Amino acid sequence: MNELLRPTYFLDFDHPHVARFAEETTRNASSARQRAVALFYAVRDGIRYDPYTISASRADYCASAVLGSESAYCIPKAVLLAASTRLGALSENFVQITSSRSNEVSYDEPGKGGMATQG
Repeated sequence: MNELLRPTYFLDFDHPHVARFAEETTRNASSARQRAVALFYAVRDGIRYDPYTISASRADYCASAVLGSESAYCIPKAVLLAASTRLGALSENFVQITSSRSNEVSYDEPGKGGMATQG
């Protein structure tokens, strides 16, 4: 595996709970786009957004910790999305979530040569 694609302290997609979350969320999706969209909505809707849950603890920003949270703000939720997407949707691609348009998932699909968007 490319060293840059390996799990990290924060993107701990090798954690069993993150792996299970990605697998269960993407089980019925048949394309990379569908997997990315399913993960996006699962993170967005499955963990309540709360801008007052900011933590000074480094451990609270690990994807596995975020997954166990009832609420989180944008940065921890983005960490969970990045980790689960790396494992469950686009292991070799880039995912960008635009905060100004919360219903948009964009990624670079190798076969299409550019950004694809689900609005």
